[in-house]
Amino acid sequence: MPVAIIPARGGSKSVPYKNLHPLGGRPLLSWPIDCALKTSEIDRVIVSTDDDRIAAAALDFGAEVYRRPEELASDTALIADGIRHLWKQLQ
Repeated sequence: MPVAIIPARGGSKSVPYKNLHPLGGRPLLSWPIDCALKTSEIDRVIVSTDDDRIAAAALDFGAEVYRRPEELASDTALIADGIRHLWKQLQ
């Protein structure tokens, strides 16, 4: 079962909520979700986030949401660790 995992934190020191900023009339986050949903080889699209606003937007655009633990959503957390954690939950 091929899964697309899209990491999208709410906190960012450089551009807070960058995933919700508009790009081409839609939130930035909507573009990878849309692309993954249109890819026939992908069965599930999951946004991994720590934030309620990003989770709501992800659901609005058709993705599933996985709530990432706080320790995997900090400025020092590695995206790879968050993806590994989610992957273990899916097993």
